[in-house]
Parts: sequence; C-alpha cells; structure tokens
Amino acid sequence: MKLAKELEAKILTANSDSKLVTGQVNGEYQFRDPQLIKYLEKAIRMATTFEKFTLHHMPQE
Repeated sequence: MKLAKELEAKILTANSDSKLVTGQVNGEYQFRDPQLIKYLEKAIRMATTFEKFTLHHMPQE
C-alpha cells in the first residue's frame, strides 16, 4: 500500500494468502490479538486513503 500511495495510485487491489488478515481488514473478523491490532489499524487507515481498495484472499498453492 505504501508503494502504491507513493506512485499516486487511486485504486488498489491487493491479494493476501492469510485468510485471517484478509477477514480482519475487510471487517469480516474481529481483532483479537493485541499485538496485531496496531498493524491492522494502520492497514485499514492506509486503505481508506485510496478511492477504492480491495483485498482478496488468495490461498497458497
């Protein structure tokens, strides 16, 4: 997200192999781990700076 912002992208589609992270960022799962909350909050804040942000779960092959 940081690089996309530096490149002045307005729309970002990202993929993650972590279903937990994807679900938390997309608001499908609750935050539970206090260590991860600050990182997830930062990711969500950064996501809101784009006109459109989409995060998809892509399982590892």
